[in-house]
Amino acid sequence: MVSGDYNTALRWKAAYPNRFIVGYEFSDPATIDLDFLRREHQARRLDVIGELGAQYANIAPNDERLEPIFALAEELDI
Repeated sequence: MVSGDYNTALRWKAAYPNRFIVGYEFSDPATIDLDFLRREHQARRLDVIGELGAQYANIAPNDERLEPIFALAEELDI
């Protein structure tokens, strides 16, 4: 699984499609565009939502601000 810079992760997957799955990395849930993630998944570019770095923003895994992201992961079955 590769994440980090999203465009770089997409280039890695394009070069080696059977070797990598692409994730979307974030640390602040307020910066996440859920519609963008949904569109990227529907376009078969986004395989997972992660790597979660919320702990670096001092956000606990059970913080309610993460719920919309977890709900989207459940909706997309990823």
